[in-house]
Amino acid sequence: MKNQKSIKESIMTKPLTLPKEVRKNGKTYKQVKRVGNVALYDTYTLLGEKGKKMLHRTSREVFIVRIQRETIAPNGVVIPEKEKYPSNEDFGRHAWSFPARSSSAEEKFNELISAQKEANKNGGNIKKHESKAASTTKRVDLDEHVTLRCFANNTVMATVDKKPKGPKQYLIRAAIELKGLSKKKADSLKIKELVEIVFND
Repeated sequence: MKNQKSIKESIMTKPLTLPKEVRKNGKTYKQVKRVGNVALYDTYTLLGEKGKKMLHRTSREVFIVRIQRETIAPNGVVIPEKEKYPSNEDFGRHAWSFPARSSSAEEKFNELISAQKEANKNGGNIKKHESKAASTTKRVDLDEHVTLRCFANNTVMATVDKKPKGPKQYLIRAAIELKGLSKKKADSLKIKELVEIVFND
């Protein structure tokens, strides 16, 4: 009995590992690779006509895997400590989203791995590295529903009512509303050019 108890306790103290495939918010997230607590997942959405729908890769997400503490559900069921997929609020702090065909996701993944190795070597924590990066984030609020963030590596994220969205249309809107560009001029610019206009004083 004593041995069984110790086995049970050891199982309960080890967080459940994040699955290689996660389904949430109507999307499927598949792990591409993971090193330590840094992970890269591809995001898939079901697209197509009824009866012919297929999964299409829509974006790539890089994040630092974090732990969700043991909690008790309203019905009294104990939800054990586990690794969690990032929530919308984590993006820009512990998680980053990139276009499906962009090489930026791989670059961010490698950057975090380097930071992780450096932190391990110095006995520190990767979060310290991230907090430095977070401090260089520039933020523009279009209104109470839309926030644009530009990170240290010039990655841009639009958050609309707490959900990440493609940034270009909101960058165009910001260039028109906040910087006084004409719609025609804003529409003709590339994302990189819009970022420079919107986030630089």
